[in-house]
Amino acid sequence: MAKSALKASKEFITSKDYKNAISQAQKVLDFDPLNYNAYVFLGISYFNLLEYEESEKAYKKALEIDNETYLAWKEQKLLKYVEEQGSHSQILNTLELCLPSGMFYIYLEGLIPNASVTYVKMINILEHLEKEKMNKAIAKQRGRLGFTLEEITKSVKKAVFMDSTLEKIYEETINWADDEELRREIEIKLLNHYYEHLKVIDSDEKPLKREKVLKLAHDMVIVKNPNVLPWIIFFEWKDFQKIDIGVIQDFISLFSEHPMSLCLRGDAAEKLPNSPFCHRFLASSYLSIKEYGNVSIVSKAGLNALSKLSEETGLLLPFTRQDLIFYLAVSYVYYKSPKFHDEALKLFDEVLELSFNNVMALHGKAIILEEKKDFSSAVNLLLKAADLEPDNILILSEIAWCEINIKKYEDGLNKLNICIEKMGNNTVLSNHDKAEIFWKKGVALWEQDDESRKSESYSFFITSLRYDPNYSRSFVNLGIFYADVMNDENRSMKCFQKAFEIDAGEIDAAERLVIAYAKRKEWNLVETIAKIVISADRIHRRYCHDLSWPQRSLGIAEMNHKRYDKAIIHFQSALKIYSNDPHSWAGLGEAYAKSGKYIAALKALNRSKCLDENNWYVQYLMGDVQKLLGMYKDACESYYSILKSYPDEFVVILALSETYISWSSVWKEKGFYKRSEEYAIKCLKIIKESNNNCSNNKYSYSLWTILGKACFLLSSFFVTDLESLISILNTLYNEYNFVNDKLVPIIDNLPLDQKDLFNDKNLSLLLWTFLFMKRAVRVSVENKVAHSMSWYSLGQILFSIHIQNANLDNSWIKSSIYCLKRAIKMYPKNATFWRALGVVTSVLNPKFSQHALIKSLKLDEQNPIAWGDLATLYMINGDFDLAYEAFTKSQIADPDYWVPRTGLGFISTIMNDIAEAKEQFEISFINSSQNIPIVNYMYVTSSYDYFKKKSLSELIGNLTTYIFAIEKYFEQRPTDCNALILMSLLLEISHNWTRSIVFSSKACTILEKEYEENENPGIVIQFLHAKSCLSRALLADKQYEMALENAQAVLDLTEGSERSTNRLSCHLVAGISLFYLNRLVDALEMFQSCLVETNEHPDVIVLLCKILWAMGGEEERDIAQQQLLECISKYPNHLPSLLLLGSISLLNQDFKLEIEVSKYLNTFDWNEKKKYDSEYSLEKYLELKAYIKGDDPKYVYLSALNVYPSSPIIWTRLASIDNDPDVCSMALKIALRNPCSPETLSLAYSQMSSIFDTLKALHLAPWIAKYWKTLE
Repeated sequence: MAKSALKASKEFITSKDYKNAISQAQKVLDFDPLNYNAYVFLGISYFNLLEYEESEKAYKKALEIDNETYLAWKEQKLLKYVEEQGSHSQILNTLELCLPSGMFYIYLEGLIPNASVTYVKMINILEHLEKEKMNKAIAKQRGRLGFTLEEITKSVKKAVFMDSTLEKIYEETINWADDEELRREIEIKLLNHYYEHLKVIDSDEKPLKREKVLKLAHDMVIVKNPNVLPWIIFFEWKDFQKIDIGVIQDFISLFSEHPMSLCLRGDAAEKLPNSPFCHRFLASSYLSIKEYGNVSIVSKAGLNALSKLSEETGLLLPFTRQDLIFYLAVSYVYYKSPKFHDEALKLFDEVLELSFNNVMALHGKAIILEEKKDFSSAVNLLLKAADLEPDNILILSEIAWCEINIKKYEDGLNKLNICIEKMGNNTVLSNHDKAEIFWKKGVALWEQDDESRKSESYSFFITSLRYDPNYSRSFVNLGIFYADVMNDENRSMKCFQKAFEIDAGEIDAAERLVIAYAKRKEWNLVETIAKIVISADRIHRRYCHDLSWPQRSLGIAEMNHKRYDKAIIHFQSALKIYSNDPHSWAGLGEAYAKSGKYIAALKALNRSKCLDENNWYVQYLMGDVQKLLGMYKDACESYYSILKSYPDEFVVILALSETYISWSSVWKEKGFYKRSEEYAIKCLKIIKESNNNCSNNKYSYSLWTILGKACFLLSSFFVTDLESLISILNTLYNEYNFVNDKLVPIIDNLPLDQKDLFNDKNLSLLLWTFLFMKRAVRVSVENKVAHSMSWYSLGQILFSIHIQNANLDNSWIKSSIYCLKRAIKMYPKNATFWRALGVVTSVLNPKFSQHALIKSLKLDEQNPIAWGDLATLYMINGDFDLAYEAFTKSQIADPDYWVPRTGLGFISTIMNDIAEAKEQFEISFINSSQNIPIVNYMYVTSSYDYFKKKSLSELIGNLTTYIFAIEKYFEQRPTDCNALILMSLLLEISHNWTRSIVFSSKACTILEKEYEENENPGIVIQFLHAKSCLSRALLADKQYEMALENAQAVLDLTEGSERSTNRLSCHLVAGISLFYLNRLVDALEMFQSCLVETNEHPDVIVLLCKILWAMGGEEERDIAQQQLLECISKYPNHLPSLLLLGSISLLNQDFKLEIEVSKYLNTFDWNEKKKYDSEYSLEKYLELKAYIKGDDPKYVYLSALNVYPSSPIIWTRLASIDNDPDVCSMALKIALRNPCSPETLSLAYSQMSSIFDTLKALHLAPWIAKYWKTLE
């Protein structure tokens, strides 16, 4: 009953039903009045119902029944209440009341638990508070600029630890703890707290805190504390010279799986990156087994760990540091020797400053000095070491070795003999050391000039190997002995191979092996050996003076694989080892050149040349690089300098010839055709002059391609001395003759007559190109790339021959197609080959041509040339829409490419859009740098046609440019009669009569010869044009007889034919010539016949009237006036007739007639005037009228400005009349902004009345005499 009621009371308390809990507890007390738990449940229930007096009575009753249990329960209940109801500070304050330092402790002692229990609870709360405080502060300050997370964390910890009371509580807990396990737990916490605090405090505060850490850790180690931290501190912070092995054994037994235990057993250094002790221990272990690479790694890591430890704790640990530096220095003596020797010397000096009697440091430094060949300094150090350790055989043998190296062989051998005597009973020396001593004696004997002693050395090398069969150096010397003394290559190779297998750093053996394998052309083995040598930890050398050859060999291997960036790295590495090696500089320069870094290549090659002036190959490479940079003059000088000493070097001759070809191409692109022709011929002469010395090189692909390129370049020029050139080509062709010059039937059966090579000026050079490229195809069979390019070039040449002469049959173009197909068969994805095939087949099969060009564009979609060729195909087949679209795509792909603009110009010409055609040809002219003949010609022709109809003044203003363009055209096509006639017309317009006569005469001569060979009617028409131009030029040059003769010739040739401009022109020329020859009757008859033939054309009437008036007779002048009146009645809007009649009326002072003329002029349509009066004749007439009548003529031009506001002629004339500075300035501005003739612009400058402007005027129009007078 009591038990069930007690259980029910507990359940009610759990469910917080305190009234029922009291009821059930009372039932228990009714049955058992001394029930302890029932009173406790009553106390709890009353307490929660806030009936504190009843609760107290219940607790006191329970206290009377069971004192101890009640007190324990009461304390827990009180704490629970405080924990549930109060803050951390309230909890800590409450707990402090229960501490020995509390004011009530003397009253509660014995009634409350041990103080350690309270301290533990306070520790838990304080640890939580400190951790929370740190996290919040770090999170808050994390965004501060200029501070790392590590710095912020350190600052926060420092602030928290300054206010922390944990250390004191830890110490008190240890003092009060009765439980050993609790004591150890709190000691570890205290140690951790000390250590963390130590890491963040200032350096001046560290010593005191560090002593606390060390003392606590030392005490914990003494009692063999099972926690690892004090042991770690003990090992890491103690600067041991010697360590008690018992302590290490204790540590290993306690913490067998800890990384430090593994390390002390020789493992797991990587797991302890911040342990100086472990790194010191492992470095020593690795040094003892001569693993110098690991010694280097571990020592550096140890020094880094020591530096960090010193920063955290303020400990310097000089012995630990000295040992680590020493281990690192020793490792640098042997690891990747001699790479780290300079650093090792500094480290040894640092060790010797701390311990000047350190024998091993003296020994190590001496070995480095030996490697640097400073044997005297090495001996001094070794003697000092020998004084410290007289019985050290290794030191004595090293002194002997230094003496041997300075050729004191007897002294060295005596010391080695002493070493051999002493080492018999020595157990310290290893077999390796003994083998080395015997090897040194063998080397001493070998390097003396005595042959008998060389043979004696053999036995010492064998003895050395008996002590240590893996002593590689003895195998090296044995190999040299077998090779140089016994001439036994097999044995020597075996010895070298064995030495290299034992130690990859045996560079002497490796060099001998590489030389042998290179002679056998086993390049893979050469590369493999070089790589192994480079990866070796230490290089051993005795006879190899060039340590850079492995890197250089790898550089050459990488260049053979076309991995030029890697080759550059290897050559640079070679130069780091030996900076004055000319071969490495040459290799570096070549690698730079092949990777496109030409400036760097030139610098490297120049350096190589300075180091070895006799190496012509470097000069040759320099020439190649200079050629690639466009420094052709320097390249030629480089090649010539080689040929002075080596005149028979065919490769250099070809390179020089190729340079001249490239130089010639550049001059051609720039428009310097004569210079281009000169250099192309120079190339041929160089090969001809050297062919006697190089007659065995006819199978050179480069020879025939160079000859082909030279001939092809020359074929685009008008070579004056063609016979001499063909003689050179014939000599070259026969000197390098083949027994059988056949290729394939379709090529060999072409109708090529021998006389064509010498007689046909249009074809001869192209035919020679064909013959040379045919041989290039033949000799390039083994080189797939060169062979395909030869077929391609041959196909292009055959097509050029077909295009050059329309009389040839289709066999040439079919052969061209065959050649291009052969090229495509070898490289079907070459876009250039497909494009060429498309161009060639356009003549025979436009559909296939389109397919080939589209195939080319699929392979190279952004190729502007292919788009231009496709557009041209469409254009010549009449599909102008597709042509326009394709030309546009070509233009987008390359805006500076001239072909699309030219194509668009042709399309515009076909569509009769002369303005657009002129614009397109002008842009094409600019883009082509004025070097494409067809572009130059079409630019001038389109501009001439446009301005002839639109504005003669603008044509005159650009005459200089047009004449320049045609002159550039003549440099490549000097016998083109159309261009000659056009040039004559331009010169006629520019009043350069003399040159106009020259060009028109040349055209007539050429056309006469052509007509004799081929009586083509088209030639007659051209001839009439030329003769007409010639007659006009002769007339203007006042050569009246010649003018009359040429004009009469045209009239005779065209007798009975339809009216033409040529007949009209020649009628007028003949009439004017007769007039000036005083054959006036004949002149009148000529003009009358001209009038009859032209149906009394008003322009002819005007010209006739001017001649009649000039005759001066009354009758003639009356006739002239009558003719003008009749002309005006027929042609009332003919402005020249009106102006001439008005001028005559003014001169005759016939004002009535002048008034009538003025009426006509006032009603004249201004639009018509603009169209027909481009020379402003009306304004000149009105100016004359103003002068005669005494009026101010400036108003004439002010009125004209309303019609022509931007006319340079009107403004300059107004300025000359008004002479106002502002008007003159405006006239110059208008003239500069608008097209005008040189005379008009020069007049605008001259009116500015300054010497500089007069000079400009003179520069523009030097033929105007008044400018010279003004300048004087």
